[in-house]
Amino acid sequence: MKTNIKTIIVPTDFTKKSDNALKTAVHIALRHNAKIVLFHIVETYYLIDRGGKQVIGSETVQQNIDVAKRKLKTIKATLSSEYSKLKISVQIKIENIVDSVNDLIAEEIGDLVVMGTSGRQGWKEFVLGSHSYLVLSNANCSVMLVPENSEKYDFKNILFPVRVSENIDEKLKFCLLITEKNDSNINVLGVCNEDNIKTIKEEFLKVRNKLNFIALKHRSKIVYAFDNAKKISDFSEKTDADLLFLNYEDEQRWKSFFAENFFKKIINYTDIPLFFLKPKIVAERFQEERYGSYDLTMPIPI
Repeated sequence: MKTNIKTIIVPTDFTKKSDNALKTAVHIALRHNAKIVLFHIVETYYLIDRGGKQVIGSETVQQNIDVAKRKLKTIKATLSSEYSKLKISVQIKIENIVDSVNDLIAEEIGDLVVMGTSGRQGWKEFVLGSHSYLVLSNANCSVMLVPENSEKYDFKNILFPVRVSENIDEKLKFCLLITEKNDSNINVLGVCNEDNIKTIKEEFLKVRNKLNFIALKHRSKIVYAFDNAKKISDFSEKTDADLLFLNYEDEQRWKSFFAENFFKKIINYTDIPLFFLKPKIVAERFQEERYGSYDLTMPIPI
């Protein structure tokens, strides 16, 4: 698995939630010498009245594009002025959020998607699929979800849960990259129950021994839990964590349609950025399953 961050994809709808995610992405980009690709989606809907007359059409869409272009240019100019070393480009997309994100991952060789989230979501939003949840579930690279009110931009204290055994080595390798760039401490939390206590304890000790071997600053603890998401969230608050590092492939095993879904619960319970490590998927595989299409499919460069 590729373990560096060179290109960061950031969707924006020009809200406080998106602004905070962008601020987080800027801090990451500067530390990793990475490029930011900031984009906005313009809806290309048309409205026909009862008489068959088109009352919202191409002119309205073009107006929305023009407004978005001006806003993106302003954001780029402001950031470039404030951070002279920041590399940032902006685009407008007119596909749905998942296809737009994955197109940019393929075009720009994206390594990480940073996206804002409102945090707590109700049952209705979960069933219909919030944008952040859809991107997390379907993006073709790692995803960081940033709560709207989070002010954790320097990841000095990382929480590294060990709750399933798959892909622990890849997860730790990528986490160590983040640790190196932020001069971080790591808190290793083993989370087990009566069904997996032996396996989790073994993986927990492996991680702790590796950190001891490389003499990295860390603390470690293993706990017994019935509600893993709640336990992890409580521990992140107790240890004043700046970043929660998760492996999407691990957590996917616990995914279900119902409200007890681990992803939904960890997003609801936690007020710090969540980093979900995901393997990158080649563009050809993604092209076979797209989430929608429009007459216009090409990004509009700014």
